[in-house]
Amino acid sequence: MSRASASVFQVRALGSLGVPEVLVTLGSRGSVVYADGVAERVAVHPLALRDPTGAGDVFAAAYLAARRRGHAPMSAGR
Repeated sequence: MSRASASVFQVRALGSLGVPEVLVTLGSRGSVVYADGVAERVAVHPLALRDPTGAGDVFAAAYLAARRRGHAPMSAGR
């Protein structure tokens, strides 16, 4: 099982415990968004980065900002 597949499995396990929404970042492999009983992998847009420090934090902040503005979970993850 790949790391991404394992992450989808783990996210679904959290969902089965009643967690309504989960976002897992996978670095250069993208992320997994779980909401409404559906787990979806979100691909990354390749970039040439000098230093990826903080990239996951920025992604999480952008996700939360999009959700606050009313975007659906999958839309916010893209």
